Amino acid sequence: MKLLIFVLALSALVVAMAPAALIDRTAGELSRGDLRVGETSGSIWNGRGVVHVIDVPTRAWQPWFQVEWSFDPFGLFHGELAWRIIINSVNVSELAVGLPGWHVRDFEISGPARYLWQRVPGPLAKFGWDGDVILTVGNLECSWHGSCSGHSSARWTEAGSDFLPGQVFGDYQIQVKGVAGEFTLDWTSSSESAVRTSGTGRVSRAGILNLTGIVNGDPVLLGRLPAVAGPWVRPTGAADTWKVVFP
Repeated sequence: MKLLIFVLALSALVVAMAPAALIDRTAGELSRGDLRVGETSGSIWNGRGVVHVIDVPTRAWQPWFQVEWSFDPFGLFHGELAWRIIINSVNVSELAVGLPGWHVRDFEISGPARYLWQRVPGPLAKFGWDGDVILTVGNLECSWHGSCSGHSSARWTEAGSDFLPGQVFGDYQIQVKGVAGEFTLDWTSSSESAVRTSGTGRVSRAGILNLTGIVNGDPVLLGRLPAVAGPWVRPTGAADTWKVVFP
């Protein structure tokens, strides 16, 4: 019994002293090598670091945002291990892990649009997207079986593409809601955008994406959209209106 108590106490001490560098290793494994947390200090319970993202075309690591984390003992009353996450010393969010799964609340990050678009599977990741994106996760709860629910949004400002240099498409907003592993999304654009669009979409529990929408704008500019969006956009009977269809 004394040996068991000693082993448990030693294990608890090792975990308590686990270095923050373990966060870097975990981030790399979860992101399949796309993210890392460098310049870490502290421990996995209380620490800080800088999140870096790999720029796909150059394969160079780029600093993205500063992050701090601190263990919240009140989560234990709910049967969870919880942390407060602070992004760039401003945005405070919560990450909690428990037996049923994990959840994130009030999480917000921002940065160049290419950092996010480069992670999207398929041809859209290759178009050198410009502009800035603010991603907000109001609440996301996921079971360990992969079924998620919650709501989030993203705002893309001064959107553009290297395929159409010097052309700013506009500002766009997307809202995402999920229930039991199935997600719906709605997107709109500002009225001042050179390319205006709106539509809806759905991601099934099997991960199948469906999109339906319209795109309005200058006919000459819209005629160049297939170079950027490929078969996702198709002409209609009106030169200034195209439709979005996927798949």
